[in-house]
Amino acid sequence: MPIGSPVLASLEMDLRRIAAGTHHDPHAILGPHLRGRQLHVLLFMPDARDVRLESHLSATRLPDSDFFHWEGARNALPPRYRVSWTDARGISREQVDPYCFPS
Repeated sequence: MPIGSPVLASLEMDLRRIAAGTHHDPHAILGPHLRGRQLHVLLFMPDARDVRLESHLSATRLPDSDFFHWEGARNALPPRYRVSWTDARGISREQVDPYCFPS
């Protein structure tokens, strides 16, 4: 899974372990994380074709993976943001990201 961003590239082994279901603390990787002035949201969505946050902010699929990433201003999302996606069968779904809650 080649990853372009240096921040995301540093997480490559963590992402492999999350995808394999063997990561000891996925909460440390998935969900919202502040890096500098930017908010980064990382989502693991194995059945998704496309992913949006709060219905209008598109997340980008990491190449050759089931992970999606969004980056933006720290105040662009509410603390308990919703994730919507279209699954592989074309069905639209929506839920609050479980990783936006404290562990």
